[in-house]
Amino acid sequence: MIMTFWVGVDWGTHSSKWWYTAEDESGEAFEPRRVGPVIDSTIHRRGESVVLVRERTATSGALAAPRIKRCLIEYPLGPNFWEAKWEESTGLSLGEASALSLAVILGDAAENARTNGHRVIPGQTQIRICFSLPNWVGEEQRELKARRQMFQACAVVAGLIENEGLDALPKVGMEVPIEEWHQRTLRVRQTAEYQRVLEGFPTSFKDLVERHFCLGVDGRVVWRLAAESSAAGFPQLERLLVDPADASKTEDHWVKLLVVDVGAGSTDVGYMVSSRNRQNQLFFNYLRPAPTLEWAGEKLTEMVSDYYRSKGREMTLEEAEILKLNAPDEWKNEEFVKDWIKRIANRVADYVVSVPDTARLPEPTIPGLKIVLTGGSGAVPGLALDVEVENAVKHALMTRRTDVPTNVVGKTRRVEGKLDWPPDPIDQARRAVSIGAGKKTFGELRYRDKLERTVKTPLF
Repeated sequence: MIMTFWVGVDWGTHSSKWWYTAEDESGEAFEPRRVGPVIDSTIHRRGESVVLVRERTATSGALAAPRIKRCLIEYPLGPNFWEAKWEESTGLSLGEASALSLAVILGDAAENARTNGHRVIPGQTQIRICFSLPNWVGEEQRELKARRQMFQACAVVAGLIENEGLDALPKVGMEVPIEEWHQRTLRVRQTAEYQRVLEGFPTSFKDLVERHFCLGVDGRVVWRLAAESSAAGFPQLERLLVDPADASKTEDHWVKLLVVDVGAGSTDVGYMVSSRNRQNQLFFNYLRPAPTLEWAGEKLTEMVSDYYRSKGREMTLEEAEILKLNAPDEWKNEEFVKDWIKRIANRVADYVVSVPDTARLPEPTIPGLKIVLTGGSGAVPGLALDVEVENAVKHALMTRRTDVPTNVVGKTRRVEGKLDWPPDPIDQARRAVSIGAGKKTFGELRYRDKLERTVKTPLF
């Protein structure tokens, strides 16, 4: 029996992933032994039912609604989130489709635990869910609305788990009747607990990613949201910290990390700092991340497709995606690739110039800034993205000459993002967000507006 179940959810534009850490009755922690292929984020309709399948699974004779998350980002001010139905495709509203996507991810995680001999017991297992959220840090109406809608979808899924149990959520490949799903989500939205949580919706990004939420009174199902960049970087932050037994100097206790998560639909960048005090207590902090850049793997796929079409070769986006991942030598040196890389590198540089850390970033005795690239598009083989990002970061640090010394710039470098599992490096990069969000210790990571050098006032 699982006593506590920490699960991280990465709902992507193209594909979705999960990861979990769990503790059994003896207090022993464990993670998945094996996982199946990631989940395709497209919702397929078959008659009066809808279904999600795994990536690269053939689905014949079905209407499809791809890029549900992209719709939430691009059309947050459009039709009613819960009531306007997409009759021409899924028959669901955008809210119902979003909740279904999130529910299937969690249902798949629970199914994985069950097939490996571990059960989540309703009423007994403590469930802790961390939903990843793009770096929608702005305060403009579009991003406020998108954050609120994502928050609502997460609350509905948490309510379903509270009322029906984790095992009752839809699974990958399971056909869900449209009307049944409408009624299940509606019952949650009509509860006083759901309305109470919505009334307390935090409007600032900082409050949104720092707070925990619960619809029940017993705190059995608790959920939160996390910036995608912080979730992707957290496992690397833990890995890079020197073991206390090997740390001989003060600077050995500090890590400065810049994470660049290049997913399918967006690129998210964030800055993190970790340390230990003399009592060996760990501190994990991350500063306000860069705003999401909607220029990532999906855009590169479109560019690959357009490139081959310009040469008279018809190519669908699906074919271009396969070519992007498996034959980069055919196109990686073209001008459109350089433009794609430059846009991402420039966003990273703009962020580094303004990172509000005047305490640890400039510290010359602490090794330079570490840079890690995550996300499936950040791991496309053969591209020079890693080199260009490192050069852009160093140049950005040099422009901060008043507070970042040259030896910090000289020690700044890209490091390989390594995890114990899964063994494939591209799969590691794709799952980085869910792995970080699903860690038991992720809650120790704290949001900070800034880090300032402490100035001691002389005593007279």
